[in-house]
Amino acid sequence: MIRSVGLQAGWHVLDAGSGTGQFTSVIAELIGVRGRISAIDVAPENIAIVQAQAASGVFRCSVDARRADIRALPFADQTFDAVWSANVVQYLNQRELAEALAEFRRVLKPGGVLAVKDGDITALQIFPIPPTVLWRLLDAWARRGDQQIQGLLGSLDLLRHVRQAGFASVSRSVTFMERTAPLRPPESQFVGGLVEFLCGLALTLDLSPADIEFWRRVGTPQSDHFILKKSDLYLREAAILVVGLKQRE
Repeated sequence: MIRSVGLQAGWHVLDAGSGTGQFTSVIAELIGVRGRISAIDVAPENIAIVQAQAASGVFRCSVDARRADIRALPFADQTFDAVWSANVVQYLNQRELAEALAEFRRVLKPGGVLAVKDGDITALQIFPIPPTVLWRLLDAWARRGDQQIQGLLGSLDLLRHVRQAGFASVSRSVTFMERTAPLRPPESQFVGGLVEFLCGLALTLDLSPADIEFWRRVGTPQSDHFILKKSDLYLREAAILVVGLKQRE
């Protein structure tokens, strides 16, 4: 998905919401040794990890990492050739999203590229968990009003928000990712962590006792129903990528 954005060698790129640098290394590979990355995140522990990676020479280009909020970027106008933001806007309400997009537009050079990536939870399937069981959990989560699930359910609407923020040539693509048993160790860790999160979430939601018990079974490693013990396990997820350009003056 990053490669499709069109990042060029020598560019200065803002990794807005870098986390622990999962995407930073790919950006560095694309922009090369003459490029620069400014990585920001609100979590100081994430920034510490990126700073340590940069100091050890993991990245192919110079990486400056600092704690900052994407709604109030500590950079001058027209600083960056591109802004990449992954898995962040799901946590923002519509007002906060508008503020972040305005900041992205401010710090981009004329002709600069904005790329926003997020999950689309409407495509999530974790077989052999019955889809209706998963949907009831997601519906209960949405009814509780948490911002993250609202963002994940509405990610297809990012196209409209980016257009309203004044970007031009805005496009949207969807990437589907599939994992099936037998899983590689990193995949097992990911799927296990996802189901563990959903099981913990189920205990806090307005669900039937039968649904809560179901999630307990699939999320307990000692259970015969533990999700990672399923030989026919299949995971499908989707990600949305919206790309736009800052118009030249």
